[in-house]
Amino acid sequence: MRHVKLTMSAFGPYAGTEVIDFEEDQRGLFLITGETGSGKTMVFDAIMYALYDDTSGASRGNQSLRSDFSGPETETFVELDFRLGGRSYKVRRSPRYLRPSRRGSGMTEQVPAAELTLPDGRVISSKREADLEIAQLIGLDKDQFRQVVMIAQGTFFDLIEASSLERSAIYRKLFNTSRFEAMQNAFLRRYSEARSKKQRLADRLFHDLERLSIPDDAGDLGALRDRILEEKNFWGAEALLPRLEEEAKRLQGRQEESARALEELRRRDEELLLQLEQAKTDNGLLDKLEAARGEEKKLEASKEDYLARGARLQADERARQKAEPLYRERERTRGRRAELGQRRTNAENELLEAGEKADAARKALLLTEEDRSLREGLPGEIQSLTKARSQASRFEELSRSLLAVQEEIRDLAGEEGRLRLAQEETDRSKKALDAELEALAD
Repeated sequence: MRHVKLTMSAFGPYAGTEVIDFEEDQRGLFLITGETGSGKTMVFDAIMYALYDDTSGASRGNQSLRSDFSGPETETFVELDFRLGGRSYKVRRSPRYLRPSRRGSGMTEQVPAAELTLPDGRVISSKREADLEIAQLIGLDKDQFRQVVMIAQGTFFDLIEASSLERSAIYRKLFNTSRFEAMQNAFLRRYSEARSKKQRLADRLFHDLERLSIPDDAGDLGALRDRILEEKNFWGAEALLPRLEEEAKRLQGRQEESARALEELRRRDEELLLQLEQAKTDNGLLDKLEAARGEEKKLEASKEDYLARGARLQADERARQKAEPLYRERERTRGRRAELGQRRTNAENELLEAGEKADAARKALLLTEEDRSLREGLPGEIQSLTKARSQASRFEELSRSLLAVQEEIRDLAGEEGRLRLAQEETDRSKKALDAELEALAD
């Protein structure tokens, strides 16, 4: 930033308008001298006020900047022309003060105002927006500007005695080192992440080493592992890795040998299982053969009994074949017997009816013989008697037929008894035959 021109009107001890042209001397070096109270500090206050609406001394403030020697019509303002980055800017600022009223009599308060003219001609007339734009252009707030650029009398050591954090903040803004700060923060963040990752890996490494089972025949490998765990030596574990790799290869070889031996044992076990299954099968066949031989001996021992039973069965079959015609004859006899029984019943009924009629005829005959005179008068009765006589003859015939039927029934009953005995004998033979067949099947 380079100051070009400073204009002060009714500002501090300057009752009128004062203009300082900083480009009169191209060497860029100026000396401000004068007696005490002559207004040397107000030059710095004017520059500070134009940029930040404050004075170069933090104790003075911006409330008493109007000159006590100026007339009531004189306007109080500060105007600063400066160049920044090869571009020209102008800022004009006026404080709060009392001035004559433009309408009527009396005094009125002039409100603070600020106006920033940009290189492209645009004018920012809002005090708030102008303050923000100037702070952004310069890159320093008012306190940092006082410490670095506008060091007031007696405050030079404030910068020297400032804390490291405060000086760092000032220097970062002054020299625009924010990108280096971002880079430094990125390196710190990556360092922190790498350190955390390294700690996690170390914890995991120590945990795995503690869980690691080292064989007794591994030499001093176990002692080396224990020493690393005891000392928490993360980098010492690097020397342990080659030993662990060698041990892993040795154990891998032993594992492969064990795997081959295990595979051989499995193969032999499968062969033994097959032989055992075959032996079980052979034993089963031998057991079946032994059982068959025992059964053969039993059958041989009971051969004669079976032959005798077979002979009895054949005899029973012959008896059944003989009895079967008798059985059929018995059935026919039963039918004949039933028919004769019905005929007997009919004959008995006819005989009973004929007897009744014969009794009536006898009575009628007796009456006729006692009274022959009635015979002549009763020709129809004679016919009845004649008919009764013929019925009596029929009765005698029926009686004889009944006796013959009864005799035939007695013969059939005897034959039925014989047939029943033969049938019972056949049934017993059949049951015995069925039982022997079941026994032979078992």
